[in-house]
Amino acid sequence: MNDKERWVMEWFEKGDHDLRAAEAMLHLEDPLPDIACSHAQQCVEKYLKGFLSFHDIEVRRTHDLVELLTECGNIDPSFIEWEEVCRSLTIYAIAPRYPDSSREYSAEEGEDAVSVATRLKEFVRSKIRLGDRDEDDSDRVV
Repeated sequence: MNDKERWVMEWFEKGDHDLRAAEAMLHLEDPLPDIACSHAQQCVEKYLKGFLSFHDIEVRRTHDLVELLTECGNIDPSFIEWEEVCRSLTIYAIAPRYPDSSREYSAEEGEDAVSVATRLKEFVRSKIRLGDRDEDDSDRVV
């Protein structure tokens, strides 16, 4: 595995940690769906940034999943099918982390966020291959 692939794997590992944290928040005796939503958004953010890093695109510091998705879509147009999902998850980047008495997060909302983050994670992983490869397909998008 080369340095670039290690860097991409670090992005993915951090995303996996966020997804595990999101799942754990939903399985507490007193679930924390707001925190689960926030971690689900972070998982997707890190996977999109990992994909961009794989394609040598400089990753900006942003939590806007639609912006990141658009950059991914410039590389692979099939990413655009995830625009609505990313739009719905982007709202969890900031709001759940701060007090706002007018906003309640349901367990169902947390479960939905985790579900779509899991599906998008698998989609991104299906688009790149890391690790053992022949020299001829080192930049192959699957």
